[in-house]
Amino acid sequence: MISKYLLPILFLLIILISCVDNLENKRIEKVIETSKLMIIRGDSIMKVNNMVKVYMQIDGEYLKINDSISFPNKIDNIIKISEESQPIVYVEQSISESGDWNNIYIHYFDTQGKLIAFVRNSSFFNGICREGVLSEKTMLIYDNEFNIILEEYELRDESNKLVIDTSDCMFNYRYNYEVYKLYKNVPLKPLN
Repeated sequence: MISKYLLPILFLLIILISCVDNLENKRIEKVIETSKLMIIRGDSIMKVNNMVKVYMQIDGEYLKINDSISFPNKIDNIIKISEESQPIVYVEQSISESGDWNNIYIHYFDTQGKLIAFVRNSSFFNGICREGVLSEKTMLIYDNEFNIILEEYELRDESNKLVIDTSDCMFNYRYNYEVYKLYKNVPLKPLN
């Protein structure tokens, strides 16, 4: 008698689990799609000069960059911040004195200051696997609990061709960096 009801119950349970999985997959796809649109919007905002505050870091000190400032020879980092937009964008750019490498770390935050996405761009010489400059890009998209729901990586050569086999490449300029989950934790807030 029990087995007569067990099979239909198991069948319904399997259908229910399948529906829940499908809904979760659709939710994740929607978060990814929205986050990619926020990245595009944030990148556009960073091109509008009056919406972006720019600082340079020299020996641990932050100085706001104005049009009249001339850049010194030694800059540790350049920081760009756009707080008055959606998304909030925080960019940290490190450039070698020799010009051999350039690392850019971009954080995209929602209006509550929670991380939506993080992008790391790196351009460098001396990668060995190709002549000229190599450009590396990593994009991470996060859910509300800061779990990575999408990770994309690509390496391109000087002619913008995708480098498929990276086993011969040398990545001398991958430095440690921090991904800030909350905007309140970034090391520099606008000094106005």
